[in-house]
Amino acid sequence: MIKFPKYVPDVSGSVTKSSKQWMGVTYRGEGEFLIYISMRNCLQTTQCIETALHEYAHAYLWPAAKIEFTRPEHGPMYWTMYGELWDAFTEGGGGVDSKKFPYD
Repeated sequence: MIKFPKYVPDVSGSVTKSSKQWMGVTYRGEGEFLIYISMRNCLQTTQCIETALHEYAHAYLWPAAKIEFTRPEHGPMYWTMYGELWDAFTEGGGGVDSKKFPYD
């Protein structure tokens, strides 16, 4: 699920001075991932799209049980996944398909 608040919350669920600077963040919810995209910091549609793909890459790479902090957050595996998502979005019709994605 993608949500578009004014500012994204930190892990406690509250907006903080630090999280007010973030374009997006992903958390694990009840049986789903919750992606938040800041409407204050993502001022253009392209920024929202890039942030959504960025956060989806994080969610996709997280292990099923718990969030893993032992590997680099933006290491080679992340950038490979992000590149594949970007290619699928721009070259594979993802712009049309994305209109079916649930958001709040």
